[in-house]
Amino acid sequence: MPPARPSRLRRFATSALWLALASTLTAEDQAVSSDPASLDRTAPTAPFELGRFVTPGGSYYYFNLPPPAAAPLVFLPPDPLPLDTPVPLRSPLDTGVAPPAELAAHVHDLFYPQLASRLAEDNLPRRQRLKLDDYRALKLALLEELHSALAASAGVEASARHAALAACAVRQASRLQELEATAEQLRTELGRLRDEWLSASPPARPSAPAPGRDTDFTLLRIAAYQADGLSLEQRRLLLSLAVEGEMRPSPAAPGTLFFFSPEGASLRLPATVSPQLAGRIAAYTTARRALGDELLAVLGQASFSDPAGLRQLAGRQAPGFAALETLAASLREDLRNTPGVDGVPPAPAAPPALAARLNAYRDRKQALLRQLNTTLNQTVRAAGAATPAGLAVPVSAFTADQQAEIAVLNREKNELRLALAEHHRANAAVQDRKSVDNLLEEFERARFAQELQEKYRDYRAALLEPGLSPAQRRLLLDAALQALAIPLPSGESIHRP
Repeated sequence: MPPARPSRLRRFATSALWLALASTLTAEDQAVSSDPASLDRTAPTAPFELGRFVTPGGSYYYFNLPPPAAAPLVFLPPDPLPLDTPVPLRSPLDTGVAPPAELAAHVHDLFYPQLASRLAEDNLPRRQRLKLDDYRALKLALLEELHSALAASAGVEASARHAALAACAVRQASRLQELEATAEQLRTELGRLRDEWLSASPPARPSAPAPGRDTDFTLLRIAAYQADGLSLEQRRLLLSLAVEGEMRPSPAAPGTLFFFSPEGASLRLPATVSPQLAGRIAAYTTARRALGDELLAVLGQASFSDPAGLRQLAGRQAPGFAALETLAASLREDLRNTPGVDGVPPAPAAPPALAARLNAYRDRKQALLRQLNTTLNQTVRAAGAATPAGLAVPVSAFTADQQAEIAVLNREKNELRLALAEHHRANAAVQDRKSVDNLLEEFERARFAQELQEKYRDYRAALLEPGLSPAQRRLLLDAALQALAIPLPSGESIHRP
Protein backbone atom coordinates (compact mmCIF):
# COMPACT_ATOMS: atom_id res chain seq x y z
CA MET A 1 0.00 0.00 0.00
CA PRO A 2 1.42 3.43 -0.86
CA PRO A 3 2.28 5.74 2.02
CA ALA A 4 -0.67 7.61 3.45
CA ARG A 5 -1.30 11.15 2.28
CA PRO A 6 2.18 11.56 0.78
CA SER A 7 1.44 15.12 -0.31
CA ARG A 8 0.65 16.44 3.16
CA LEU A 9 2.21 14.40 5.96
CA ARG A 10 3.31 16.73 8.70
CA ARG A 11 7.05 16.93 8.04
CA PHE A 12 8.66 19.55 10.21
CA ALA A 13 11.82 20.83 8.49
CA THR A 14 14.78 22.87 9.72
CA SER A 15 14.00 26.54 9.42
CA ALA A 16 15.47 28.27 6.38
CA LEU A 17 15.61 31.40 8.50
CA TRP A 18 17.68 29.57 11.13
CA LEU A 19 20.40 28.78 8.59
CA ALA A 20 20.12 32.12 6.84
CA LEU A 21 21.03 34.03 9.99
CA ALA A 22 23.69 31.59 11.21
CA SER A 23 26.74 33.40 9.90
CA THR A 24 25.71 36.80 11.29
CA LEU A 25 24.72 35.54 14.72
CA THR A 26 27.72 33.26 15.11
CA ALA A 27 30.25 35.92 14.22
CA GLU A 28 28.90 38.43 16.72
CA ASP A 29 28.44 35.80 19.43
CA GLN A 30 32.09 34.78 19.17
CA ALA A 31 33.16 38.39 19.38
CA VAL A 32 31.63 38.58 22.85
CA SER A 33 32.09 35.10 24.27
CA SER A 34 35.77 34.93 23.30
CA ASP A 35 36.70 37.85 25.56
CA PRO A 36 38.10 36.16 28.71
CA ALA A 37 37.73 39.30 30.80
CA SER A 38 34.13 40.01 30.05
CA LEU A 39 32.08 36.96 31.06
CA ASP A 40 32.06 33.25 31.70
CA ARG A 41 33.50 31.16 28.91
CA THR A 42 30.74 29.01 27.40
CA ALA A 43 30.87 25.72 25.63
CA PRO A 44 29.46 25.79 22.08
CA THR A 45 25.95 24.42 21.85
CA ALA A 46 25.57 24.18 18.08
CA PRO A 47 23.24 23.94 16.37
CA PHE A 48 21.37 25.88 19.05
CA GLU A 49 23.92 28.67 18.89
CA LEU A 50 23.35 28.95 15.16
CA GLY A 51 19.66 29.44 15.74
CA ARG A 52 19.66 32.02 18.53
CA PHE A 53 17.27 34.02 16.43
CA VAL A 54 14.76 31.18 16.82
CA THR A 55 13.00 30.77 20.15
CA PRO A 56 15.06 28.51 22.44
CA GLY A 57 12.04 27.39 24.45
CA GLY A 58 10.45 25.64 21.52
CA SER A 59 11.86 26.49 18.15
CA TYR A 60 9.50 27.56 15.41
CA TYR A 61 9.05 24.90 12.78
CA TYR A 62 7.79 25.23 9.27
CA PHE A 63 5.30 23.22 7.33
CA ASN A 64 7.13 21.76 4.33
CA LEU A 65 4.25 21.94 1.92
CA PRO A 66 4.25 20.57 -1.63
CA PRO A 67 4.48 22.58 -4.83
CA PRO A 68 1.28 23.62 -6.52
CA ALA A 69 -0.73 20.75 -7.86
CA ALA A 70 -2.99 20.49 -10.83
CA ALA A 71 -6.74 20.63 -10.31
CA PRO A 72 -8.82 19.07 -8.94
CA LEU A 73 -7.85 19.93 -5.38
CA VAL A 74 -9.13 19.06 -1.96
CA PHE A 75 -8.46 21.26 1.09
CA LEU A 76 -8.04 19.56 4.46
CA PRO A 77 -7.70 21.27 7.85
CA PRO A 78 -4.45 21.31 9.83
CA ASP A 79 -4.01 18.48 12.29
CA PRO A 80 -4.55 19.53 15.93
CA LEU A 81 -1.33 20.05 17.88
CA PRO A 82 -0.67 18.46 21.28
CA LEU A 83 -1.17 20.70 24.31
CA ASP A 84 1.46 23.45 24.64
CA THR A 85 3.14 22.66 21.32
CA PRO A 86 4.77 25.65 19.55
CA VAL A 87 2.66 26.76 16.61
CA PRO A 88 4.48 26.39 13.28
CA LEU A 89 4.83 29.21 10.79
CA ARG A 90 4.12 28.71 7.12
CA SER A 91 7.25 27.94 5.15
CA PRO A 92 8.48 30.74 2.85
CA LEU A 93 8.98 27.97 0.27
CA ASP A 94 5.29 27.09 0.16
CA THR A 95 4.02 27.56 -3.39
CA GLY A 96 0.83 25.56 -3.02
CA VAL A 97 -2.65 26.79 -3.78
CA ALA A 98 -3.70 28.76 -0.70
CA PRO A 99 -7.01 27.81 0.92
CA PRO A 100 -9.83 30.38 1.20
CA ALA A 101 -9.18 32.64 4.20
CA GLU A 102 -12.73 32.15 5.51
CA LEU A 103 -11.80 28.57 6.45
CA ALA A 104 -9.77 29.84 9.42
CA ALA A 105 -13.03 30.08 11.37
CA HIS A 106 -13.82 26.39 10.76
CA VAL A 107 -10.57 24.52 11.34
CA HIS A 108 -12.20 21.79 13.47
CA ASP A 109 -15.64 21.66 11.87
CA LEU A 110 -16.60 18.39 10.21
CA PHE A 111 -17.72 20.21 7.06
CA TYR A 112 -14.35 21.92 6.49
CA PRO A 113 -13.40 20.12 3.22
CA GLN A 114 -16.87 20.53 1.72
CA LEU A 115 -16.96 24.23 2.62
CA ALA A 116 -13.44 24.66 1.27
CA SER A 117 -14.45 23.25 -2.11
CA ARG A 118 -17.48 25.53 -2.26
CA LEU A 119 -15.47 28.62 -1.36
CA ALA A 120 -12.60 27.76 -3.71
CA GLU A 121 -15.05 27.42 -6.59
CA ASP A 122 -17.05 30.50 -5.49
CA ASN A 123 -20.11 28.29 -5.31
CA LEU A 124 -21.67 28.89 -1.89
CA PRO A 125 -25.40 29.64 -2.28
CA ARG A 126 -26.86 32.48 -0.26
CA ARG A 127 -29.10 30.13 1.73
CA GLN A 128 -26.11 28.09 2.90
CA ARG A 129 -24.06 31.18 3.62
CA LEU A 130 -26.81 32.55 5.85
CA LYS A 131 -27.04 29.21 7.62
CA LEU A 132 -23.28 29.27 8.10
CA ASP A 133 -23.51 32.78 9.56
CA ASP A 134 -26.21 31.66 12.01
CA TYR A 135 -24.07 28.67 12.97
CA ARG A 136 -21.08 30.91 13.71
CA ALA A 137 -23.20 33.37 15.69
CA LEU A 138 -24.62 30.60 17.88
CA LYS A 139 -21.18 29.11 18.43
CA LEU A 140 -19.74 32.49 19.49
CA ALA A 141 -22.65 33.15 21.84
CA LEU A 142 -22.25 29.76 23.52
CA LEU A 143 -18.50 30.24 23.78
CA GLU A 144 -18.86 33.68 25.36
CA GLU A 145 -21.33 32.29 27.90
CA LEU A 146 -18.99 29.40 28.72
CA HIS A 147 -16.00 31.73 29.10
CA SER A 148 -18.05 33.85 31.52
CA ALA A 149 -18.93 30.78 33.59
CA LEU A 150 -15.27 29.70 33.71
CA ALA A 151 -14.16 33.19 34.76
CA ALA A 152 -16.89 33.55 37.38
CA SER A 153 -15.96 30.25 39.04
CA ALA A 154 -12.19 30.83 38.94
CA GLY A 155 -10.54 30.62 42.33
CA VAL A 156 -13.53 29.09 44.14
CA GLU A 157 -13.44 25.78 45.97
CA ALA A 158 -13.21 22.76 43.65
CA SER A 159 -16.61 21.24 44.40
CA ALA A 160 -18.37 24.60 44.03
CA ARG A 161 -16.60 25.26 40.73
CA HIS A 162 -17.54 21.80 39.48
CA ALA A 163 -21.20 22.42 40.41
CA ALA A 164 -21.24 25.85 38.73
CA LEU A 165 -19.81 24.48 35.49
CA ALA A 166 -22.17 21.50 35.55
CA ALA A 167 -25.10 23.94 35.88
CA CYS A 168 -23.78 25.86 32.89
CA ALA A 169 -23.61 22.59 30.95
CA VAL A 170 -27.30 21.96 31.68
CA ARG A 171 -28.24 25.49 30.54
CA GLN A 172 -26.35 25.09 27.29
CA ALA A 173 -27.28 21.48 26.50
CA SER A 174 -30.17 22.09 24.08
CA ARG A 175 -28.37 24.89 22.21
CA LEU A 176 -25.18 22.83 21.92
CA GLN A 177 -27.26 19.97 20.54
CA GLU A 178 -28.75 22.41 18.01
CA LEU A 179 -25.27 23.67 17.11
CA GLU A 180 -23.90 20.20 16.42
CA ALA A 181 -27.05 19.19 14.51
CA THR A 182 -26.60 22.26 12.31
CA ALA A 183 -22.98 21.31 11.65
CA GLU A 184 -24.11 17.87 10.47
CA GLN A 185 -26.74 19.46 8.24
CA LEU A 186 -24.09 21.73 6.72
CA ARG A 187 -21.82 18.74 6.12
CA THR A 188 -24.61 17.08 4.17
CA GLU A 189 -25.97 20.16 2.38
CA LEU A 190 -22.58 21.44 1.23
CA GLY A 191 -22.33 18.26 -0.81
CA ARG A 192 -19.95 15.41 -1.19
CA LEU A 193 -16.33 16.05 -1.97
CA ARG A 194 -15.07 15.33 -5.42
CA ASP A 195 -15.47 11.71 -6.45
CA GLU A 196 -11.83 11.75 -7.50
CA TRP A 197 -10.75 11.99 -3.84
CA LEU A 198 -12.75 8.92 -2.95
CA SER A 199 -11.36 6.99 -5.90
CA ALA A 200 -7.80 8.17 -5.15
CA SER A 201 -7.68 5.84 -2.15
CA PRO A 202 -6.86 2.23 -3.01
CA PRO A 203 -9.94 0.02 -3.23
CA ALA A 204 -8.57 -2.28 -0.55
CA ARG A 205 -9.88 -1.47 2.91
CA PRO A 206 -7.57 -1.32 5.95
CA SER A 207 -6.40 -4.80 6.81
CA ALA A 208 -5.32 -3.90 10.34
CA PRO A 209 -8.15 -2.85 12.71
CA ALA A 210 -6.00 -0.41 14.69
CA PRO A 211 -3.98 2.45 13.21
CA GLY A 212 -0.66 1.05 12.19
CA ARG A 213 1.76 0.68 9.35
CA ASP A 214 -0.81 -0.88 6.97
CA THR A 215 -3.71 1.46 7.71
CA ASP A 216 -4.76 3.88 4.98
CA PHE A 217 -5.07 7.12 6.93
CA THR A 218 -6.53 8.89 3.92
CA LEU A 219 -9.38 6.40 4.06
CA LEU A 220 -10.03 7.30 7.70
CA ARG A 221 -10.38 10.95 6.76
CA ILE A 222 -12.58 10.15 3.78
CA ALA A 223 -14.90 8.16 6.05
CA ALA A 224 -14.95 10.89 8.71
CA TYR A 225 -15.93 13.60 6.25
CA GLN A 226 -17.92 11.62 3.68
CA ALA A 227 -19.61 8.55 5.14
CA ASP A 228 -23.26 9.08 6.07
CA GLY A 229 -24.62 7.26 9.10
CA LEU A 230 -21.68 7.81 11.46
CA SER A 231 -22.11 9.63 14.75
CA LEU A 232 -20.23 12.79 15.64
CA GLU A 233 -18.13 10.79 18.14
CA GLN A 234 -17.20 8.26 15.47
CA ARG A 235 -16.16 10.97 13.01
CA ARG A 236 -13.98 12.69 15.62
CA LEU A 237 -12.42 9.37 16.58
CA LEU A 238 -11.57 8.53 12.96
CA LEU A 239 -9.81 11.88 12.47
CA SER A 240 -7.93 11.47 15.74
CA LEU A 241 -6.86 7.93 14.81
CA ALA A 242 -5.48 9.23 11.52
CA VAL A 243 -3.43 11.90 13.31
CA GLU A 244 -2.29 9.41 15.94
CA GLY A 245 -1.20 6.88 13.34
CA GLU A 246 0.76 9.44 11.33
CA MET A 247 2.54 10.92 14.34
CA ARG A 248 3.74 7.70 15.91
CA PRO A 249 6.34 6.73 13.26
CA SER A 250 7.97 10.15 13.55
CA PRO A 251 10.42 11.11 16.32
CA ALA A 252 8.45 12.75 19.11
CA ALA A 253 9.34 15.25 21.77
CA PRO A 254 10.15 13.84 25.23
CA GLY A 255 7.16 12.32 26.96
CA THR A 256 4.45 9.87 25.96
CA LEU A 257 1.76 11.36 23.77
CA PHE A 258 -1.68 10.66 25.25
CA PHE A 259 -4.72 11.09 23.00
CA PHE A 260 -7.51 12.10 25.34
CA SER A 261 -11.01 13.60 25.38
CA PRO A 262 -12.31 15.53 23.49
CA GLU A 263 -11.14 13.68 20.40
CA GLY A 264 -8.53 15.68 18.55
CA ALA A 265 -6.83 16.83 21.75
CA SER A 266 -3.68 15.27 23.16
CA LEU A 267 -1.00 15.97 25.75
CA ARG A 268 2.44 14.70 26.63
CA LEU A 269 2.62 12.76 29.87
CA PRO A 270 5.62 13.40 32.13
CA ALA A 271 7.84 10.59 33.33
CA THR A 272 6.56 11.20 36.89
CA VAL A 273 3.12 9.62 36.30
CA SER A 274 2.34 7.26 39.18
CA PRO A 275 1.82 3.55 38.47
CA GLN A 276 -1.81 3.84 39.56
CA LEU A 277 -2.52 6.71 37.19
CA ALA A 278 -0.58 4.97 34.41
CA GLY A 279 -2.85 1.95 34.82
CA ARG A 280 -5.99 4.08 34.56
CA ILE A 281 -4.62 5.83 31.47
CA ALA A 282 -3.92 2.41 29.95
CA ALA A 283 -7.51 1.33 30.69
CA TYR A 284 -8.85 4.45 28.95
CA THR A 285 -6.58 3.91 25.95
CA THR A 286 -7.63 0.26 25.70
CA ALA A 287 -11.34 1.15 25.75
CA ARG A 288 -10.81 3.86 23.14
CA ARG A 289 -8.81 1.50 20.94
CA ALA A 290 -11.55 -1.15 21.17
CA LEU A 291 -14.07 1.34 19.78
CA GLY A 292 -11.65 2.26 17.02
CA ASP A 293 -10.97 -1.40 16.20
CA GLU A 294 -14.66 -2.16 15.80
CA LEU A 295 -15.25 0.96 13.74
CA LEU A 296 -12.36 0.26 11.38
CA ALA A 297 -13.34 -3.38 11.02
CA VAL A 298 -16.82 -2.37 9.84
CA LEU A 299 -15.42 0.31 7.54
CA GLY A 300 -13.17 -2.38 6.08
CA GLN A 301 -16.23 -4.29 4.93
CA ALA A 302 -19.04 -1.76 4.53
CA SER A 303 -19.64 0.63 1.68
CA PHE A 304 -19.81 4.37 2.23
CA SER A 305 -23.04 4.30 0.24
CA ASP A 306 -24.68 2.06 2.87
CA PRO A 307 -25.50 4.48 5.70
CA ALA A 308 -27.97 2.07 7.27
CA GLY A 309 -25.23 -0.34 8.36
CA LEU A 310 -23.08 2.49 9.66
CA ARG A 311 -26.06 3.95 11.51
CA GLN A 312 -26.62 0.61 13.21
CA LEU A 313 -22.96 0.56 14.23
CA ALA A 314 -23.28 4.10 15.62
CA GLY A 315 -26.19 2.93 17.78
CA ARG A 316 -24.23 -0.09 19.05
CA GLN A 317 -21.20 2.03 19.90
CA ALA A 318 -23.07 4.88 21.62
CA PRO A 319 -22.92 3.22 25.08
CA GLY A 320 -19.21 2.58 24.58
CA PHE A 321 -18.54 6.24 23.86
CA ALA A 322 -20.57 7.23 26.93
CA ALA A 323 -18.54 4.81 29.08
CA LEU A 324 -15.33 6.21 27.59
CA GLU A 325 -16.34 9.73 28.61
CA THR A 326 -17.03 8.46 32.14
CA LEU A 327 -13.49 7.07 32.27
CA ALA A 328 -12.14 10.41 31.01
CA ALA A 329 -14.03 12.33 33.70
CA SER A 330 -12.47 10.18 36.43
CA LEU A 331 -8.99 10.82 35.01
CA ARG A 332 -9.12 14.60 34.75
CA GLU A 333 -8.62 15.54 38.37
CA ASP A 334 -5.62 13.22 38.71
CA LEU A 335 -4.11 14.58 35.49
CA ARG A 336 -4.55 18.18 36.69
CA ASN A 337 -2.67 17.35 39.89
CA THR A 338 0.19 15.47 38.20
CA PRO A 339 3.43 17.51 38.20
CA GLY A 340 4.55 18.32 34.70
CA VAL A 341 1.13 18.08 33.06
CA ASP A 342 0.20 21.67 33.84
CA GLY A 343 2.03 24.73 35.11
CA VAL A 344 4.77 27.08 33.89
CA PRO A 345 8.44 26.84 34.87
CA PRO A 346 9.54 29.92 36.83
CA ALA A 347 12.01 32.28 35.24
CA PRO A 348 15.43 32.68 36.91
CA ALA A 349 15.59 35.50 39.44
CA ALA A 350 16.72 38.82 38.00
CA PRO A 351 16.37 42.51 38.88
CA PRO A 352 13.13 43.99 37.50
CA ALA A 353 14.97 46.28 35.10
CA LEU A 354 17.02 43.43 33.64
CA ALA A 355 13.94 41.18 33.40
CA ALA A 356 12.11 43.94 31.53
CA ARG A 357 15.02 44.27 29.08
CA LEU A 358 15.02 40.52 28.50
CA ASN A 359 11.28 40.51 27.82
CA ALA A 360 11.54 43.45 25.43
CA TYR A 361 14.43 41.79 23.58
CA ARG A 362 12.48 38.59 23.12
CA ASP A 363 9.38 40.46 21.91
CA ARG A 364 11.43 42.34 19.31
CA LYS A 365 13.11 39.13 18.20
CA GLN A 366 9.81 37.34 17.64
CA ALA A 367 8.35 40.33 15.80
CA LEU A 368 11.34 40.40 13.46
CA LEU A 369 11.10 36.65 12.90
CA ARG A 370 7.49 36.96 11.83
CA GLN A 371 8.24 39.92 9.61
CA LEU A 372 11.02 38.07 7.84
CA ASN A 373 8.86 34.99 7.45
CA THR A 374 6.19 36.99 5.62
CA THR A 375 8.66 38.62 3.23
CA LEU A 376 11.00 35.73 2.46
CA ASN A 377 9.49 33.88 -0.46
CA GLN A 378 10.99 34.49 -3.88
CA THR A 379 14.16 35.72 -2.14
CA VAL A 380 14.66 32.41 -0.41
CA ARG A 381 14.03 30.34 -3.51
CA ALA A 382 16.34 32.50 -5.62
CA ALA A 383 19.22 32.88 -3.16
CA GLY A 384 18.97 29.69 -1.13
CA ALA A 385 21.48 26.89 -1.52
CA ALA A 386 20.87 23.30 -0.50
CA THR A 387 22.96 22.02 2.41
CA PRO A 388 22.96 18.70 4.29
CA ALA A 389 20.99 20.44 7.08
CA GLY A 390 18.44 22.10 4.83
CA LEU A 391 18.49 25.41 2.98
CA ALA A 392 21.08 28.14 3.63
CA VAL A 393 20.30 31.73 2.65
CA PRO A 394 23.09 34.33 2.58
CA VAL A 395 22.64 37.46 4.67
CA SER A 396 22.93 39.50 1.48
CA ALA A 397 19.53 38.14 0.44
CA PHE A 398 17.86 40.25 3.13
CA THR A 399 17.00 43.88 2.55
CA ALA A 400 19.19 46.63 3.97
CA ASP A 401 16.57 47.48 6.59
CA GLN A 402 16.26 43.84 7.64
CA GLN A 403 20.03 43.49 7.92
CA ALA A 404 20.12 46.64 10.06
CA GLU A 405 17.42 45.28 12.38
CA ILE A 406 19.28 41.98 12.73
CA ALA A 407 22.47 43.86 13.62
CA VAL A 408 20.65 45.96 16.24
CA LEU A 409 19.10 42.84 17.73
CA ASN A 410 22.50 41.14 17.93
CA ARG A 411 24.04 44.14 19.70
CA GLU A 412 21.18 44.18 22.18
CA LYS A 413 21.64 40.46 22.82
CA ASN A 414 25.35 40.90 23.48
CA GLU A 415 24.66 43.71 25.95
CA LEU A 416 22.15 41.48 27.75
CA ARG A 417 24.65 38.65 27.92
CA LEU A 418 27.16 40.96 29.58
CA ALA A 419 24.56 42.19 32.08
CA LEU A 420 23.48 38.62 32.85
CA ALA A 421 27.08 37.53 33.39
CA GLU A 422 27.70 40.39 35.83
CA HIS A 423 24.48 39.72 37.74
CA HIS A 424 25.16 35.99 37.96
CA ARG A 425 28.74 36.48 39.21
CA ALA A 426 27.53 38.78 41.96
CA ASN A 427 24.55 36.72 43.12
CA ALA A 428 24.91 33.02 42.24
CA ALA A 429 26.41 30.44 44.56
CA VAL A 430 29.59 28.72 43.44
CA GLN A 431 27.76 25.44 42.82
CA ASP A 432 25.13 27.23 40.74
CA ARG A 433 27.48 28.74 38.19
CA LYS A 434 25.92 28.66 34.74
CA SER A 435 27.01 29.89 31.37
CA VAL A 436 25.54 33.15 30.19
CA ASP A 437 23.94 31.38 27.26
CA ASN A 438 22.23 28.93 29.59
CA LEU A 439 20.85 31.82 31.63
CA LEU A 440 19.53 33.56 28.53
CA GLU A 441 17.99 30.31 27.36
CA GLU A 442 16.25 29.78 30.73
CA PHE A 443 14.73 33.26 30.63
CA GLU A 444 13.46 32.76 27.09
CA ARG A 445 12.20 29.27 27.81
CA ALA A 446 10.18 30.44 30.81
CA ARG A 447 8.71 33.39 28.90
CA PHE A 448 7.88 31.18 25.96
CA ALA A 449 6.10 28.68 28.24
CA GLN A 450 4.04 31.49 29.75
CA GLU A 451 2.96 32.65 26.31
CA LEU A 452 2.07 29.12 25.27
CA GLN A 453 -0.02 28.60 28.38
CA GLU A 454 -2.12 31.65 27.53
CA LYS A 455 -2.53 30.55 23.90
CA TYR A 456 -3.67 27.09 25.02
CA ARG A 457 -6.06 28.33 27.74
CA ASP A 458 -9.22 26.99 26.04
CA TYR A 459 -7.42 23.83 24.92
CA ARG A 460 -6.30 23.13 28.51
CA ALA A 461 -9.81 23.70 29.85
CA ALA A 462 -11.27 21.35 27.25
CA LEU A 463 -8.83 18.64 28.32
CA LEU A 464 -8.61 19.04 32.08
CA GLU A 465 -11.45 21.16 33.51
CA PRO A 466 -13.93 18.99 35.51
CA GLY A 467 -17.67 19.60 35.25
CA LEU A 468 -17.94 20.36 31.53
CA SER A 469 -20.11 18.34 29.16
CA PRO A 470 -18.58 16.57 26.12
CA ALA A 471 -20.24 19.14 23.83
CA GLN A 472 -18.73 22.01 25.82
CA ARG A 473 -15.31 20.41 25.56
CA ARG A 474 -15.68 20.15 21.80
CA LEU A 475 -16.75 23.81 21.69
CA LEU A 476 -13.66 24.90 23.66
CA LEU A 477 -11.33 22.79 21.54
CA ASP A 478 -12.80 24.27 18.36
CA ALA A 479 -12.21 27.78 19.74
CA ALA A 480 -8.67 26.89 20.85
CA LEU A 481 -7.64 25.51 17.47
CA GLN A 482 -9.05 28.57 15.75
CA ALA A 483 -7.22 30.93 18.12
CA LEU A 484 -3.90 29.12 17.65
CA ALA A 485 -3.98 30.14 13.97
CA ILE A 486 -2.20 27.03 12.75
CA PRO A 487 -1.31 27.61 9.08
CA LEU A 488 -4.02 26.19 6.83
CA PRO A 489 -2.54 23.59 4.48
CA SER A 490 -2.55 24.25 0.77
CA GLY A 491 -4.84 22.35 -1.54
CA GLU A 492 -3.92 18.76 -2.25
CA SER A 493 -3.89 17.31 -5.71
CA ILE A 494 -6.35 14.47 -6.20
CA HIS A 495 -4.49 11.86 -8.23
CA ARG A 496 -6.69 9.64 -10.32
CA PRO A 497 -5.76 5.93 -10.28
